Amino acid sequence: MSFLTVNFLKNAVDLPPINKEKVACIGSGPASLACAATLRTKGYDVSVFEALPKAGGSLTYIVPEYKLPQHEIDEQIALLEKSGIKISVNTPFCTTFNAKKLGKMGFQAVFLGMGLWEEKKINLGGADLNGVFNASSFLALTKFNALTLCENDSVIIAGSDRCAIYCATVCALKGVKDVYLISKDPLSDFSADKEDIAFAQSLGISFLYGFSAKKIIGKEGNVTAFRARKNNEDGELEINATKVVCSFGRIFAKPNAGCALMLSKNKLIETQNFATLKAGYFAAGSAVRGQDSPIDQSIDDGEKAAEQIDLYLLNKKNHF
Repeated sequence: MSFLTVNFLKNAVDLPPINKEKVACIGSGPASLACAATLRTKGYDVSVFEALPKAGGSLTYIVPEYKLPQHEIDEQIALLEKSGIKISVNTPFCTTFNAKKLGKMGFQAVFLGMGLWEEKKINLGGADLNGVFNASSFLALTKFNALTLCENDSVIIAGSDRCAIYCATVCALKGVKDVYLISKDPLSDFSADKEDIAFAQSLGISFLYGFSAKKIIGKEGNVTAFRARKNNEDGELEINATKVVCSFGRIFAKPNAGCALMLSKNKLIETQNFATLKAGYFAAGSAVRGQDSPIDQSIDDGEKAAEQIDLYLLNKKNHF
């Protein structure tokens, strides 16, 4: 299994004074933190605004502890704050904290690194039962010990993406003996990293391919079983379950914040050289590339977006 490492401020020694324009980074995931760090090394006055209670974006709420310990993320964020980058949590980009307000606050450019946080709807009977989770919620709850898993649980994970593998692996590492990953796709079509899949298999997780989710079954409001149909066949299977996790993907939630954005055919932010349709607004990360873009790609894109923001502000200054 491959482990993740992050190092946003590669050279925190001899940073220049903060003597350039104010730039806002919306979101505090890998792309946004990389953008903020790069801008800080150029002397910009950078502020990061995070909607959730804790900074780190997907690094904090999606990536499990076994891949990247939370204390390493916290240490990186502390270094960024020590460098002079201001990070505000519980500050969603919305109607009350919007593009107009950022302008009034004196920000000359804005980076959008909000990521993908809206889960695709679970269109299954029984989706409202206790014990049914989407993958993002399940990963966050288990990481911060807000959801207890025990040896006697039977957990079904439906999906074939990176989050599905994360969820299954977390269950096994927390001692759950009966963990099933059910997918309509063959293993060759999984979008997760091969090393992560191999690690999950080594833990004894049961992989069932070629099955489409049909129904979540419950009793007295709680999950009791999961039913799936064999692809292109009449056969079905039903497995007893205490918890069901659906990892059907995440989508970009366009902010209602006075920020004109053009979306691509995949309903992601459309950019050209990291610039969006709105002048002075730039974007990178999974909201541009999609949910399975590697974290190191998001970091690289965040750094490149910072270079484009620097060029934009230099050209803007030269025109006055």
